[in-house]
Order: sequence, then structure tokens, then C-alpha cells
Amino acid sequence: MAKLTLTDVGNLQNEGSAVNTINNNSTATEVALENTLSRDGTSPNQMVADLDMNSNQILNCPFATTAGEPTLAQYNASAVRFDIVQSLTAGQQQQARDNIGSGAGGGGGGGGSVSSVFGRSGVVTADIGDYTVAQVTGAAPLASPTFTGVPAAPTAAPGTNNTQLATTAFVQAAAGGGGAVSSVFARSGAVVAVAGDYTATQITNTPAGGIAAITVQAAITELDTEKANLASPTFTGVPAAPTAAGGTNSTQIATTSFVTTAGNLKADLASPTFTGVPAAPTAAASTNTTQIATTAFVDTSFVKTPATNTADNVPQWNGANSKTLKNGLTVGTGANNLIQLNGSSQLPAVDGSLLTGISAASTTNFNCGILARSSATLLTFTPYNGDRIKINGTVFAIPTAGIAGLANTSVFVNGTGASNLAASTLYYVYAFSNAGTVTADFSTTSHATSTTAGNVGVEIKSADNTRTLIGMIRTNGSSQFVNSTSQRFVLNWFNKKEIVARANYTTDRAVTGATFTENNAELQPEILVWSGDPIHIFMNGVGAVTSGVGTIYVALTTDNTAIVSSAEGQSAGTSAAAGYSFFVACSMVSYLSEGYHFAQVFSKANAGGVTVTLGGGGGGVTSFPDTRTYLYAKVLG
Repeated sequence: MAKLTLTDVGNLQNEGSAVNTINNNSTATEVALENTLSRDGTSPNQMVADLDMNSNQILNCPFATTAGEPTLAQYNASAVRFDIVQSLTAGQQQQARDNIGSGAGGGGGGGGSVSSVFGRSGVVTADIGDYTVAQVTGAAPLASPTFTGVPAAPTAAPGTNNTQLATTAFVQAAAGGGGAVSSVFARSGAVVAVAGDYTATQITNTPAGGIAAITVQAAITELDTEKANLASPTFTGVPAAPTAAGGTNSTQIATTSFVTTAGNLKADLASPTFTGVPAAPTAAASTNTTQIATTAFVDTSFVKTPATNTADNVPQWNGANSKTLKNGLTVGTGANNLIQLNGSSQLPAVDGSLLTGISAASTTNFNCGILARSSATLLTFTPYNGDRIKINGTVFAIPTAGIAGLANTSVFVNGTGASNLAASTLYYVYAFSNAGTVTADFSTTSHATSTTAGNVGVEIKSADNTRTLIGMIRTNGSSQFVNSTSQRFVLNWFNKKEIVARANYTTDRAVTGATFTENNAELQPEILVWSGDPIHIFMNGVGAVTSGVGTIYVALTTDNTAIVSSAEGQSAGTSAAAGYSFFVACSMVSYLSEGYHFAQVFSKANAGGVTVTLGGGGGGVTSFPDTRTYLYAKVLG
């Protein structure tokens, strides 16, 4: 490529621009001249990089006379020089002998020299194939060797049956030493025991315990008189047996331990004292017998008579079937009476009027909280537009201080407690009842709308009614919570508002050519978005044609995907001479997949070689030093 490229001066109409171009050309020329070698030796005249001769020769080079001049000896440190008188080292002497082919003694070779060994010269070492067995004195051939003397070999293990050499020791062991057994039980070959080889009287017994017999037959006879019968045995002494597991109901022997344990689990028939949580069948409503009344029966029958009718107690009835309360309180529509619904389940007339417009359904608002970032290590979910949330069909109050478990460490993650959040990870935030306490659970599992009776319409963790969705978050590289101007990483499911992420260039950013290119990754606002919700992306700023004459175009996109079409997001641009600036803007609306996204600005010129710039407020090439290029991303959450 060219070492020096100068910029042509197009015209002298813009004096400042022309002077800059001429000065830049002069500077480039000075730099190029400084980077050449001087024929007359003017300094600096040293190479600072390798000199590539490109296969060409250096001509008319004189013979080296000093150690600093390049010679062949510098490429082979052990080479022998013959141009000057010098003493030879031992290595150089050996090299000279190797090159000349002389013997070790030097000076003519001492009457003869070896030119090669086994067809090899130099330092020769023994190798496979240099000798054959026939050339080695005393070596036996591999095939059909004839041994002399007393040849020896390893003794094979007993029972070995292969081509291994059999030593005398192996043969003696196999033959049984000094003699062999010709037959066993009148049989030869591989003899195995069969019925009838021995009788009980031929087997000697070693007595043990109380057995006195010394032969098997006598021992069998003795044992037969001492054993218990299989049918209807009569035991003596203290017979023992394994104790069956509690609750066993079979023909297994019941030990005293089994019977005692079973008896201890039974309550007395008269005046029993139960422990734990005794249970009984629940009687039908209105039952009035000696049947045990369970808590379910009592609760259903509304038999909840307090000990007294003092403060904080339910008032008592005057009689078993009376509707009159103690202390003069009665049911009716008069003064100081308890009001009773009429036959149409409506409130009766009170002081000549009826209460109307009262709905039988609860008017309490559900799912009212709002998720927010409190610090880098803590979120909050507090009441907003109400203080109730529905979890698995049950309505819970949202504490004023917020629900539990919204830190980034020692929290529930995917249902496991005492866990820590991972870095740069998207989590859905669910609320669940942790033994009655509304607690957060961070999960990587997405959400769905419940179709379960009592919880229909509530947004839950997919296939898990115990988790109600309250938001979505994304951690940063340090596993912390972020909700800054350029990174909106906390998103609400309830009470959604407009959320805007914004980024701007901090210095001018340029691109060259007619292909859309991102000016710089600095302009990438990051945001979360719910599926089905639109994301609105828009930019404004100042642009300039900073080299050549042409037009600037801008376009928008997300996540390094294809840019939007020209009909939707490109500025028409303005043809202008280099150095002129003008405002540019464009916008787009899109529906993206649920989760994390970032917006981007791309720009280009109308032709190759033209450079266009988006301003960063630095006052560099643009005419608007206080104007920056901004990119916004807006969602609901």
C-alpha cells in the first residue's frame, strides 16, 4: 500500500479548510521522510524493523574484516573461518574432521578413515536392524532354536493349558510328585462326588455343644430325639422368637414384647386419656346424641358460647333455644337490637328505611402492590393502590413495610431457601405464603394465567398456583439490583407505569461509507419488557457530514438484529459540505419477546468515502457543542 497519501484541495472557497488540508499534507510528508534511510548517513539512519529483501541480493558487499560485519560465520556460530588465522576449538576441530572426512588423529587421517557405519555418517548410534541373530555369536534363532546346557524357564501356574513351556517343576506338580492316583471310587478321569460315595457311618463328626456322637449317623439319631416336633411342639425353658413389627396381623408368633407394645397403644375403654391430636368422625349437622363432637362439627354448628359476655367476648344467649342475648340484647329492628336479615336475605328496615346497593361480593381490591429497587442488595414490594394480594385462592394483606425475602442473598431461588442470586440473570419474582408470611421467590421459570377454581385469572408461576407473579428483574455482573437511567432492570406486573431507559453519546461518533453501521455501543439503553407490551424507541441529536459531500441517514434496531426499514425509521438526511451540521431524529414501535433487550442507533452516508458523525456534545466537528445524541426506550412496567 502507499506509504504517503495526501489529500487534494478541492477549492479555496473555505480558507480555513484549505489551510488545514495543506498543513496536514506537510505534516504527513515530514513523517514519511523521517521514516526513510539516508544515502549520505544523515541521522537517524538505523533500521527499527526487519529489512525484507523480497528474494533480492545485496550487491558489491566487501569481505568482512571485523567481528561486527555480517559474514557466513554469523549464521553458524560453530563454522570454521579460513579467511583469517585463528585457533580452533575442540568442537571446530571435530567439525573440520567431519567436513574433510579425516580420522580422529587428524593430519592426513592416520593411514585410513571410516567413511560410514551401517550406511550412516556423522555421530552413529546403534539402531534396530543393524545386526541379525546370525551375526551375533552365541545367539539362538527365534525359530526352532537348539538349546544346550541346562536351559531354564518360568514355571506356569497349576492348571495352565496353553503353549507356555512346561518346566520339570510344572510336570512334577501335575503328576502328583512321586506317584499318581489311578482311580477314585473306582472311577478315573475328572472324578466328582456322587450319591453313595460315602455313608453316614464313614463320616467322623467333631462333637460340639451337647452332642456326644462322633459319627454323622449317630449324631442324626441323637438330634432326632432332642428336636421339637414341627406339628404341635411343646417347648420348655424360655423359648424366644423375633418380635413382629407393630400392627402386624398374621400367624407370626407374638412375643411378650409385641403384646406389651400393642397394649400400650390402646386407650382405656373407661375414661380414656388421649394424647397428640386425637381424631373422630364428624357428626352430621344438628346431631344431638352422645357421639363425640369434632372441631369441624362445632365450627359448622356455630356453637361458640363464651364463658362470659364481658369485653372482647361473644355475647351469650339467654337460653338454649332463645334468640335473646344476655344483658338485654335482642335480635330485631328496634333500638339496641342486633339486625337480622329478612326472608329475602336483605337487611330489614331500620328507622323506616332500607340499606340498598350493598353487594354480597367483597369490594376489597386484590393484587395492589408495587415492586421497586431500594438499594443494590434490596428490593421492596409494598402496598400500592390497595394492600391485598391473592395467592392460591387466599387473599393476604401486604405489610406496610413490604413482603419478606427480597434481598439478593439468602433468599428463595427456584423454591430453595437460603440461596443467592446469580450474576447477569433474568428472574421472575413471585409471592408465596411461607407458613402464613408473604415471601418472595425468585425463579427462572416463566408465568401463566391460572385456570384453577378459586384462583382463576391470577398470573402465577407456570403450573404452580402457590406462586403469584409480582414482577421481573435482571441482576448485573455483581448479582445486584439495578434501576438506573440507562439500565431499567426492575419491572412491575401490577400497577404498570411508563418506564424509560436513556443513553447518550459522550463524544462525537463517526462512520464512513454507505453501509448502516452502529456508531458506538455507548448508545445502548437496556430495558426489560413484558410479552405483548409495546416498546417505543426514539432518538434525537445532531448529525454532520465531516468528510466529503453527502447525506447522513440514521436507523434504529434492537439486540444487534436487522435495522428497521427506511419507511419506518430512517431520516432522509441533508446533502451538505463537510463541516456542516443539522438535527436528525427517528423512532420506532415494536413488540419484542419477553425479557431483556437493548436499543441501538445505526447511521451511514449516501456514498462510499463520505464520513458522517453523530454529535456527543463535545463541540468537535459539529456546530452544536451543547447538543448530544440521545436514544430512548420506553415500556410499561
